[in-house]
Amino acid sequence: MRLIRVGDGRRVLIPAIYRQVMRKASLLLGSALILSACGDDVLPIDGPCPGDLVRDPDGLCVPVVGSCEPDGLGIVEVFFNPVGEDREADFEFIEISGTIGQSLEGITLAVVDADARRVHEVSLSGSIGANGLALIGGSGMEPDIELGVSVDNGAGAIQLVDCGGRVVDAIAWGTFDNDSAFPGEGEPAAIPPEGNSLARCTGAESTEDNRSDFGLADPSAGEANAAELFADPTFCSGETGGCDVASLADLRIEEVLYNPEGTDSGAEFIELSGPPGLALDGVRVTGVNGGSGFELFSPIVLAGAIGDSGVFVVGGAAVPGLDYPLGEITIQNGPDTIRVLACDGRTILDAMAYGNFDGDDEFAGEGSAAAPAPEGFSLSRCADADDTNDNSADFGPAPPTPGAKTAPDDFANPNFCGGSSCIVGEISAVFSEVLYDPDGADADLEFIELRGTPGASLAGGQIAGINGGTGEEYGETLFLDGTFGDDGLFLLGGQSVPDADQELTVSIQNGPDSLVLFDCDGETPLDALAYGAFGEDEFASGEGAPAPPATGGLTLSRCESRDDTGDNVTDFGVANATPGSPNTSFVDPLFCEFDPTACIDGAAVGIRINEVNANPAGSDGDSPTEFVELNGTSGANVTGLWLSFVNGSNGETYAAPTRLVGELNADGFFVLGQDGVTPDQLIVHSMQNGPDSVQLLDCDGITVLDAVGYGSFSEENFFAGEGRAAPSSDGRSLSRCQDVPDSGDNQDDFSSAEPTPGRINSGHDDALFCDATECVPTAPGSVLLNEIMYDPVGSDGDGENEFIELIGAAEAVVTGLRLYGVNGSNGDQYLGPIVIVGSLDSSGFLVLGGSAIPEASLRLPSTMQNGPDSIELRGCDDALIDAVAYGEFSETEFPAGEGDPAPDVTDTSIGRSAGDTDDNATDFAAQTAPSPGAANE
Repeated sequence: MRLIRVGDGRRVLIPAIYRQVMRKASLLLGSALILSACGDDVLPIDGPCPGDLVRDPDGLCVPVVGSCEPDGLGIVEVFFNPVGEDREADFEFIEISGTIGQSLEGITLAVVDADARRVHEVSLSGSIGANGLALIGGSGMEPDIELGVSVDNGAGAIQLVDCGGRVVDAIAWGTFDNDSAFPGEGEPAAIPPEGNSLARCTGAESTEDNRSDFGLADPSAGEANAAELFADPTFCSGETGGCDVASLADLRIEEVLYNPEGTDSGAEFIELSGPPGLALDGVRVTGVNGGSGFELFSPIVLAGAIGDSGVFVVGGAAVPGLDYPLGEITIQNGPDTIRVLACDGRTILDAMAYGNFDGDDEFAGEGSAAAPAPEGFSLSRCADADDTNDNSADFGPAPPTPGAKTAPDDFANPNFCGGSSCIVGEISAVFSEVLYDPDGADADLEFIELRGTPGASLAGGQIAGINGGTGEEYGETLFLDGTFGDDGLFLLGGQSVPDADQELTVSIQNGPDSLVLFDCDGETPLDALAYGAFGEDEFASGEGAPAPPATGGLTLSRCESRDDTGDNVTDFGVANATPGSPNTSFVDPLFCEFDPTACIDGAAVGIRINEVNANPAGSDGDSPTEFVELNGTSGANVTGLWLSFVNGSNGETYAAPTRLVGELNADGFFVLGQDGVTPDQLIVHSMQNGPDSVQLLDCDGITVLDAVGYGSFSEENFFAGEGRAAPSSDGRSLSRCQDVPDSGDNQDDFSSAEPTPGRINSGHDDALFCDATECVPTAPGSVLLNEIMYDPVGSDGDGENEFIELIGAAEAVVTGLRLYGVNGSNGDQYLGPIVIVGSLDSSGFLVLGGSAIPEASLRLPSTMQNGPDSIELRGCDDALIDAVAYGEFSETEFPAGEGDPAPDVTDTSIGRSAGDTDDNATDFAAQTAPSPGAANE
């Protein structure tokens, strides 16, 4: 920045960019250029400066802000990406050179970011050392001057600024926005890979072009940049074997194998093509990392000439016909770019980008990127084809041919090079079976089975995956090669799929997505399968309505005897996997044979959902015990009815509907469940724990005969039950009362109970749920909470060692009283109602406890929380009789007791020590030993 006076005598700062404009203008206009200084004075550019201003070397009047000696100072090395983490810039450095003893006073070092903004400045001091260098760096390397900042590893710049604000030297690297003022000189240097610096050859004069002046090198903090430290050994010598840039105009990338089959080591290669005999001495092969924009590897400086074959192979030790070694370099699988530079290290002769680039990736190729190649395939040009400067059009997948150009018929897509082998309409095929979500890890177990005419060729056919979220293709296109077997099937499978006809080299997404089978032109669709639950903003690219989800090792399979209806949900059913064999093992045994006209009248059968166990106690393990029990007329046929499972979060089905096959047993029950309950019919998927719903549908798959929604539904959730939702029931079933009519309200019709699949429901947690009794109000204080054991010794388990003890008048009837647990974090009831039935004993006690409490006359159905929480005792009319809060409550938590909370205890109980003062802290104390059914100690 510079200071000048404006009309009112004030001094203002003039940014460097404006000074540059004025300097250029002065060259054009000579002394005619004038500046307005103090008042209305007009100053010719070569005239004397007013006041205390002096003229600088650029001819501008500037204030005397101190003296500095910038002449001869220059940046010679920058290191900002050490191996491993940068560790707060401890090992980053900038090195400048100058005359021994030259003062650095008044000189500033500016760090510039990718937006060309100065983000940090270091005021230099001292002088150039005896080695002609000054080191500005991190604290871990004993620099001459502390850098004090970590330099970003992406695009950026370092500028050396004199005391008048003039940039006397600068180096920039990476790509800058076209709208930003370029902060370097000439063209930017490459972004170095981890562990390399950008260095200038010792003693070299500046060409005012960063790409030419700075090369990749091993860092040498505080030492001269020796020629042997540079990644390109010819960088400082300029010896390029007489390479002539103009002679290299026809040199191009012909083929790249970046992902060989199996291990990549030693098998990767880059093949160049050009006129036979063309000298390549000094030509450089480089790479650009698509993720960061860094140099992908140190430049490979070639030597030699193109042979009679017209190609030159740069590759690993295992590549046949090798002309020049890759050495230790490996090529990444993309998205990345391979570039060929002329011997000047600057002129880009050719560039090929490959892989799936997104908006944040660094694309350095031509046109659009070549599509990813499957494992074991190269990306190759059509032999002798013109370069269109569009990588996606110029390069296609083909088997590797190092040392020779790829013949048109060798490409995975036989029509890629414009050959005549593709005749649209000759391929006739449809999807037969797809496994996209194997049980366990997907790797190598997925498959796609096609069906067509036995012996017919599939060569040139293509399969593309379509992302349901974007409508765009994902992964690489699969190019088919082979013929249908005698059974009319063709199997593409992962490496663990036996007897596959062709390897499946891509992973199939789990949906909602689509697969499209194209003819050999890559445009004409032969078949399309969309699967999963698509939202309004998602893209189904199949036929008709999407097929249902098929998870956990199940497939989507087409019926053998059914023609293609053009509707995926009609044509594909969920089935057990049968790769390479006829599709016979459908989950719905009637999927291929059911006659809708023979459907029973579900309403006439009087069938309803009787019991649901969606979240059994403990782990399902090897014998899962989830089930849905139906009840109706003894012996009634239920074949053709459906059971549907509705997700409370979005209102969609979360598993394929189950079609019923069979009849109610002699007691009128039919159990659909997992193998741990010996069901009448298997449910092959896991049920969700809620808030969700189960619906019983008529044989049309639409008419709802009965529905149960369970769990805590919010306003954003989707309730597909009747009336109000039934409660959550962890470890318990939701059960109806036997022979009680359906009220149309799930909360009134279902209660938590012991699981009883295939039997009359019993063991309701609310013992009075099925037996209405007259409510006799209980006076507050007549029955009290006397002792609570909520945190026993050791693990709480399923609450077997927990108990709640009541006290009152001897043999007092307490039937109808209710216990609740209240969550301290939100004030909601998490336990109960536990309906009490019976009387206090002769000593005035009643104990509700877990299975390990012999004194308990009633069972606690589930475990209590350890606090801060509360227990409430309420009458049959829901009036509060007594309440105890225990634990340490914060200001944002909810005690539901009386007065202050009782103390928080572990490994023992809290017990009432005296009467009832309406203050839990006064009334309750920790017990020396729990005493259920006896007086507190």
